[in-house]
Amino acid sequence: MKPSSRENAMTLQERYQGTHAGGMKFHIRELQDADDPKETYYLVRSVYEEAQALRLSEKNVVADYTGGTKSMTAGMVLACSISEDRDAQYMKASTVTAAGIAEDGATAMPILIDLHFESRS
Repeated sequence: MKPSSRENAMTLQERYQGTHAGGMKFHIRELQDADDPKETYYLVRSVYEEAQALRLSEKNVVADYTGGTKSMTAGMVLACSISEDRDAQYMKASTVTAAGIAEDGATAMPILIDLHFESRS
């Protein structure tokens, strides 16, 4: 059985926390309702507020919506669209199954999403 998103986050935290110059830090947050975009929106906003309190710029935070529910993604994207300095990304697997699911052991590349494009009428 594949690990949950939370288990993946914990593994990344254990593997990388403090390993890069300046000490990479992980702050794992949990939602009560993964199908409530408003909850995700406010949680993501609170992450940016906490980063600001730690004297980090918004550019030092990346919101990755890989593996989230549709509602989580909507809330995260809305929270990131508030400022041009807030980056959102997802991880794109190098190889996927016919059903579009990442193959076991596939590498992945972060894909940055531009949330501040100009609408064309």
